[in-house]
Amino acid sequence: MRKAEINKWIDEGGSLPQDLTQEEKDHLTKLGWSVNEHWWGNGQKSYEWNWFHGKRHGKWETWERNGQKEYEHHYLHGMKHGVFKRWNQDGTLTRDEEYLYGNKIK
Repeated sequence: MRKAEINKWIDEGGSLPQDLTQEEKDHLTKLGWSVNEHWWGNGQKSYEWNWFHGKRHGKWETWERNGQKEYEHHYLHGMKHGVFKRWNQDGTLTRDEEYLYGNKIK
C-alpha cells in the first residue's frame, strides 16, 4: 500500500493515484474518503469528485460528452487550493486561476 502518497493527499490535496488498489480504496474509505463518479450515456466519464470527511478534497474534474475536459478544480479540506481551470467544448482554456488555502493567488 502506498501510505506515503495517501497521507500526502490527505495533508496537501492534489491527485490520488489513478490505479488505486481495492486495499487502498478500502483504507481511504475508513479514513473518511468518498468519490462520486458519473458517466455519459456514451460511456465517457462525466465527472469525478473526491470528498474527505464530507468536504471537497483533492482534484475535481468534469468532462463534456465528447471527452473534452470541462473543469479541473482542486480543494483542500473544503477550501479552494491549487488550480481552477475551465475549458470550452473546443478545448480553449477560459479560466486559469490558482488558490492557496482559499485565497486567490493567480
